[in-house]
Amino acid sequence: MKQRKIFDIHTHILPGVDDGSDSMRTTMKMLKMAYRQGARAVIATPHGSASRVSPSQCRDLLEMIQEKSQKELPKLKLYLGEEVFYSRESVQHLNRGKLITMADTSYVLTEFPYTISYRDLYSAVRELVWARYRPILAHIERYSCLRDSDCTEELSECGAYLQINFSSIGGSCLNSTVRWSRRQLMAGRIHFLGSDMHNLKSRRPEFVKAIEWMERHLEEDYLGEILWKNAKKMVRDEQV
Repeated sequence: MKQRKIFDIHTHILPGVDDGSDSMRTTMKMLKMAYRQGARAVIATPHGSASRVSPSQCRDLLEMIQEKSQKELPKLKLYLGEEVFYSRESVQHLNRGKLITMADTSYVLTEFPYTISYRDLYSAVRELVWARYRPILAHIERYSCLRDSDCTEELSECGAYLQINFSSIGGSCLNSTVRWSRRQLMAGRIHFLGSDMHNLKSRRPEFVKAIEWMERHLEEDYLGEILWKNAKKMVRDEQV
């Protein structure tokens, strides 16, 4: 298998900010692991609701990581975003700069309670779209309302973008989450992929098995879009 260039839009690499990396050492080890598998662009997306630091401090941390990685990982590009846990105040906080959009664009990586109803999820998407944001729904394979229905296409039509974790693609076909995720990919409904890396053990960056499956089952053009091209458009604030 040839190595693919990967744009990882969902990571928790900022040290000491949330439940992700606990140190700069862990951060660099995760980035090196991802780099060896083809990652050439990464967006740091700390949990917005759990962050113990301000947006400006997040930017300072990312700059420190960028400076350190330039020597060891010279082809790696880093961006800042945030995994925003949606609430009624989210739009207000976004407008005031209290929450961070993806690479300072109109795209917002958005997380919801896993048991959210489809009605509430749809309503949240509409609110963000009306406020001129482009919501990217984080790890959609975790939401029971989507697993129990077939509404992903409807969400896209109303302005949402859909992200799935690599780990939910490359697992066993006996796993219902893996089967559901693969069906969404084969239907062409997914726009972005992410490792959701947190640490070096239970939630480390793993791309290879997912890419092996996708190379066997997806069209080359679509694979190129979800691995790299869509994310490049996103950080330029272009329509995906």
